[in-house]
Parts: sequence; C-alpha cells; structure tokens
Amino acid sequence: MCKLDYKNNTNNDFKIGLFAGTINLNLVKYAGMHGFNAIGLHYTDGDTLVFNSEHIQDFLFFKNNSLKLIHYLFKSNMIPIISSTGITKNHILINIDSDVIAALLAQELQVCLIMLTDVGGVLNGEGHIIKTMNYNMYHQLMLDGIINEGMMIKVNAEL
Repeated sequence: MCKLDYKNNTNNDFKIGLFAGTINLNLVKYAGMHGFNAIGLHYTDGDTLVFNSEHIQDFLFFKNNSLKLIHYLFKSNMIPIISSTGITKNHILINIDSDVIAALLAQELQVCLIMLTDVGGVLNGEGHIIKTMNYNMYHQLMLDGIINEGMMIKVNAEL
C-alpha cells in the first residue's frame, strides 16, 4: 500500500519547498558535520525514479529510468540524501511518503533496507513487540486497525 501525499493547491508547493529545501539541506549539513560526504537530491534527479502522474493509481507504475546517478555517487564515496519530493513527467510537483521512496530505491538497487522509527518495533494489540511477522499476520493486524498509518507503509515495504 502506497500513500501519495498530493493535493493540487498552492499550500502543496510550500510543503514541497520546505521538504526539498530546508529539511534536506539541514540533513546534508548535519551529515557533513559528522564527517560524511553527502549530497542532497530529489528522487527524480537524474531520472532515478519517474512517475507518470500524481494520481494514486499511477503511483504503483513507476519507472526505474536510471540508477546511474546513484551508482556514481556511491562509487565517489558520497551519500545521497534523497528528498521525497519530485516532479512527474508532466511537470507536476509531488510529495511521496519517504518510506515508500526508500523502499522503491532499495528494491531497485537490490540492497537491504533498514527502517528507523521512534518505537521498538511493530506492536501487537496488547502493546508487545512482534518478533517475526508474515504477510498473513500483517494483513490481519492491518484489518484490526493495530497496524496503521506510517507503520503500515514500513511493514509493507519490509514484507
């Protein structure tokens, strides 16, 4: 399940600008302060991921156009800090959930994805951490409303 966070209004341009600018620049700054050679990007830079439109039904049909830029940065010992903002091939600004972008990039790069959260793990209905999970468990917990919102995206990406 993917969440496309897009609304066609002027406030969305502000939100996209905030994510693309201030937050991404601060992450690059802090990475540099800790000795990492980082560069800020959008997921559409270098045509890394291309989305046909801003509509949710089209979101699942993205195109891995080119991973050349990402591979070049890795070979140059640079860490790409990728903003979840971008533009469709029809030039519409969009903001896609960053967990979804991370999962898509990890899948395309064929690398292990490690998700960080502010909780110790996926919790069952009694507040205990679930140590292992399969798709059937995930689906039932989702139907029961135990797994929702951001955690739903993280678990779905991992399964």
